[in-house]
Amino acid sequence: MQQASPTQACSVCGNVSPQAFQLIFCDGSQRFFDSFECAIHALAPICRNCSCRIIGHGIEQGGATFCCDHCARSAIDEAIDEASEESFPASDAPAFPSSAAARRHQRLHEGRIGWILLWLLGVPLPLLLALYLLRGCT
Repeated sequence: MQQASPTQACSVCGNVSPQAFQLIFCDGSQRFFDSFECAIHALAPICRNCSCRIIGHGIEQGGATFCCDHCARSAIDEAIDEASEESFPASDAPAFPSSAAARRHQRLHEGRIGWILLWLLGVPLPLLLALYLLRGCT
């Protein structure tokens, strides 16, 4: 990374800034940016599941890049839902998770938004905690 000349415009937004910097790639190509925000927008990989920019370490799985473990698992769950066991010959049946594991995963994610909405509506946290414990932590 080198300091760019002040007359260089950002490759993304077109701003001319004295703090602009230049990235030179292994193939000799170069890009100018006026901020890390523009550099991230132009160069960071995109999560295949939620389409956010991946800053830092992502998760690569099955040739795709994900921002977190949750997105990687969600993409696998969607792929399993889209495929049907009948579409494969009996000898080539894919390894589908047990229905008990799928139900357990679904139960983990059910109801979370309701607790958040109650909190946002002003229900005190001690009351929410008591209700959560009375319901059996689900």
